[in-house]
Amino acid sequence: MARYKEYGYDIKDGVGIIPEWEMEIEEWAFQGCEELKRIDIPQWVTKIGKGAFSGCENLKDISLPEWLEEIGEDAFSDCSCLEEISLPRWLKKIDSGAFSGCTSLMSISIPSSITEIKGNRFGGTFSGCSSLTSISIPPSVTKIGEKAFFYCKSLSSISISPTVKEIGNETFSGCSSLTSISIPESVMKIGDRAFSHCSSLTSISIPQSINKIGEYVFCGCSSLTSISIPLSVAVIGDWAFSGCSSLTSINIPESVMKIGDWAFSQCSSLTSFSIPPSVMKMGICAFYGCSSLTSISIPPSVTEIGGSAFDGCKSLMNIVVSKDNKVYDSREDCNAIIHTESNTLIRGCVNTIIPPSVMKMGNCAFCGCSSLTSITIPESVMKIGDWAFSHCSSLTSISIPPSAIDLGKGAFCGCSSLMSISIPPSVTEIGDSAFYGCSSLTSISIPPSVIEIGDSAFYGCSSLTGISIPPSVTEIGGCAFSGCSSLTGISIPPSVTKIKGSILGGTFSGCSSLTSIIVSKDNKDYDSREDCNAIIDTESNTLICACKNTIIPPSVTEIGEGAFYDCSSLTSISIPSSVTEIKGSTFNGCSSLNSIVVSKENKVYDSREDCNAIIHSDSNTLIRGCMNTIIPPSVTEIGDSAFSGCSSLTSISILPSVTKIGGSAFSGCSSLTSISIPPSVTGIGYRAYSECYNLMSVFIPKGCNVHIGAFEDCPENLVITRY
Repeated sequence: MARYKEYGYDIKDGVGIIPEWEMEIEEWAFQGCEELKRIDIPQWVTKIGKGAFSGCENLKDISLPEWLEEIGEDAFSDCSCLEEISLPRWLKKIDSGAFSGCTSLMSISIPSSITEIKGNRFGGTFSGCSSLTSISIPPSVTKIGEKAFFYCKSLSSISISPTVKEIGNETFSGCSSLTSISIPESVMKIGDRAFSHCSSLTSISIPQSINKIGEYVFCGCSSLTSISIPLSVAVIGDWAFSGCSSLTSINIPESVMKIGDWAFSQCSSLTSFSIPPSVMKMGICAFYGCSSLTSISIPPSVTEIGGSAFDGCKSLMNIVVSKDNKVYDSREDCNAIIHTESNTLIRGCVNTIIPPSVMKMGNCAFCGCSSLTSITIPESVMKIGDWAFSHCSSLTSISIPPSAIDLGKGAFCGCSSLMSISIPPSVTEIGDSAFYGCSSLTSISIPPSVIEIGDSAFYGCSSLTGISIPPSVTEIGGCAFSGCSSLTGISIPPSVTKIKGSILGGTFSGCSSLTSIIVSKDNKDYDSREDCNAIIDTESNTLICACKNTIIPPSVTEIGEGAFYDCSSLTSISIPSSVTEIKGSTFNGCSSLNSIVVSKENKVYDSREDCNAIIHSDSNTLIRGCMNTIIPPSVTEIGDSAFSGCSSLTSISILPSVTKIGGSAFSGCSSLTSISIPPSVTGIGYRAYSECYNLMSVFIPKGCNVHIGAFEDCPENLVITRY
């Protein structure tokens, strides 16, 4: 609430009235006064206090006195109707955020009495003045503070005086209309993110006075085609030019000693650059995603190359390391970077020939080499590092040598053209996500040396029709074979002692063609009793993995997390009387399910009135439905994920007995077109109707509390009516 009356101020007919003898306008005096439209500040006022007119969104006309010396922090912030203001010539100080958020302010002249344009991490003097088109910095100013012109989106030109010594952090960040700027030689420091996301900026010249280009300084300057870096610069900071997608070439001077992490990442038009002999360190992902880069030369001075420095450089054809480099080499003209001491190949390209002296394929060594069709790995290689060949989408076949004992995480992840691979008997572990998304892989032979199959190891290998798990395997990771939609049968050997589950689904979730699951009768931890076509944890009697032909035995007491997850071919299910617990997400994505029956002898769950659903008897909560469900009048709550993934559900009648609709209750019900929520419902949970892509109309009672994300990823033209 505004305090103006406490100080003897008033507002009449939209005009602010301040006593003539006043010398200072108190802090927050007129804050948020929507009725204030015009004000004349008395001639003796020398200071306008902090937030004095903040949020006066209808204030359009203001006259400042000639002797005014100070405008306080946030004094006119968010005065969104203020189009112009004349600053008096004796003004000495404009504090941080003074005019921030004045979205209608188009121009302003800063008097020569001002020495600093202030700012801080919360906002600068003119932050968010989105209509401001131009500004001139007078010779009196020596510092432009943090966020001074942050997201002044219409600012197309600015003149910086040759007296300015410092440009603060994020000073011009988000000035998307700024096409060019001249930084004078007087500037000694350019702050982090100073020009980030100036998406119209085409060129810039950095003065000789700068010795470091800070973090994110030009990040996201997507129109920047050229930049001149002076010989004074020793360090190019992290993310400095990241996302400068129009930058075709850059001249890095011989003064530069360090290129920071992600410094030139996603500079997708950069075709060439020269690393000078002064550079000692290249940071993590320094040139990540430079998809047009064709060649690299590493000078003798480089002693450290960060991980994934050249990942995603899919056009790279030529790599040369100076013969005088003591840390790295490209022996035998191999077109790769090799760490000399460890014999680890850390970066290759489409023309790489791996020398027979290499012992390890480094992490991400060929990551993103989308043009690589084949590669020969010599018998000297003992380890294939994490993500070594990930996203080599043209790679069709590969032979792993018998010397290799370790397949790292994601080693061949995303190799979508890979049709066959030979794993030698030396390998003991298939790492997490090792073959994730190898959608063309039709068969694979797992050798009897393998002890562990990692999480998501074969996730999404949709062409894989069969796989034999050898009797050496003791552990199968979560989602290890999820999404193997062509897999028809699986056999679990006696050796397996651990099958990991996941909230995203079981080990074989999404294997829609799976018709047969057999566990060896000699297995001590798991079984498929009574030929049930499922995997059951023997000790706990928990069904952990199922398929469309599964029949739940009458001895099962629990259905585990995600046991039937994404079993899109499942049409019917019968819950026996023995089941006392059904975990969440168990039947998510069972889009063909049309019949659900719970034994009448079950004491915990029921499918009363032949409703084609599973209801928790004590709480009257419907925990799982299907396309043919009819909600009984005794149900009071629709549980979390109750109809999740029921893509064939076209309509459902929610009765007046229901008081709550849980999170993700109807998520992914893509055939639903309209929903009417009865007045009895008091709450609708997070993502309750998310991804209902054809939902056009919803009627919700006014008293119902609807989570802000209840209708995420629904059509933009969805009409929600409150009644």
